Amino acid sequence: MTKLGFAVLFLSTCFAQTTVCPRHIETPKDPPLARSASIMGRVKLTLELAVDGTVAKVETVGGNPLLQKAAAENIKLWTFEVPPFVPFTQVITYDYGFDQSLPGDDGTNPIVKVSFDLPDRVTIVANVRLVEP
Repeated sequence: MTKLGFAVLFLSTCFAQTTVCPRHIETPKDPPLARSASIMGRVKLTLELAVDGTVAKVETVGGNPLLQKAAAENIKLWTFEVPPFVPFTQVITYDYGFDQSLPGDDGTNPIVKVSFDLPDRVTIVANVRLVEP
């Protein structure tokens, strides 16, 4: 597929009447306390977008409260293309996990990888925190 074909395909999925595209994204962080406690999981956020594309309201569904708080705080920093109508509701899923293939973290070597599957999924993967007995 040509670059132009990719752009057209991407734009057509982002500007459908059922979803909007992010205009500004803040990279989420892995919450330190959740990471130390080896907490992982999925948090779904239901966003209500304002006419200017900012997040007017966030509701969290599922996941640990530490992950819910981190995801909700992060998404409030995002802005979106102007919604086709307001209020506009968008659902975004944050998946927090650990990657056993990364070198372990002894407290001085945290590794966090973030990937975006726009417009509606964010994956945060970290190396495992090593705990001495």
